[in-house]
Amino acid sequence: MPPFALLLLLAAAPKPPPTPEDPLRCGTAPGIAQYLEIAPTIARQGARLAITPKQHRGYMGSYDVPLDCTSDWTLSDRKLAKLSKDRRTLTIRPDAAPGAVLTIAYKVRGQPVRAQVTIVGRDQVVLAGTRGQVETRGCERHAPVRELVFTTEGRFSVTFTPFETYNDYWGGYTFDPATGAIAFTVTGGNYRPPALDLEGRASLDPAGSLVLEGVYLGDRSGSPAPVPAKDACTYVFR
Repeated sequence: MPPFALLLLLAAAPKPPPTPEDPLRCGTAPGIAQYLEIAPTIARQGARLAITPKQHRGYMGSYDVPLDCTSDWTLSDRKLAKLSKDRRTLTIRPDAAPGAVLTIAYKVRGQPVRAQVTIVGRDQVVLAGTRGQVETRGCERHAPVRELVFTTEGRFSVTFTPFETYNDYWGGYTFDPATGAIAFTVTGGNYRPPALDLEGRASLDPAGSLVLEGVYLGDRSGSPAPVPAKDACTYVFR
């Protein structure tokens, strides 16, 4: 066959169809839930929050969503915060009104995703949020509480080793911002350590970390340390 005839045949041949997009990459497969991870979960005046689009694939766990899968990012009120160009940081404005609710919205391949944060004052003591233990005094040999959750509805949970939706124990709490007095009441759990001491004081240190004094949240190490004396423990969470 003459070379020019071969070229004509190649030119006339249909192009192969484009490779279909992996439905897991952007999370377009059935059964995948999209959400926005925000850390820290407390939106203080002047704070910078890290934001990450995520997808939950059931038993496969959670994965980051590539930013090129997202579009149409918006804030409900630009007087409250500013979104970085790379969509990785949300900066709360220093004069944002405490109590205001900010909605962050975007789309993943056309699917709308929304998340909300409530603005709090720069020095306002707010317990609601998810924190991990970064320091302890008076009970250093005990297993750290890697996840302490407070909700705005007066609920709490304690987890030593977080895994998906697992919690060690949970219940309700009361907190007096004027005095710092805090009290926990356990109502259920998968594991409740013995000798809990659930009344003490809560405050924020200059770095914004939550400090719990005079409480003992328990231990779940392989060789539990002796129970500390009453009011001996101080926890720092961030």
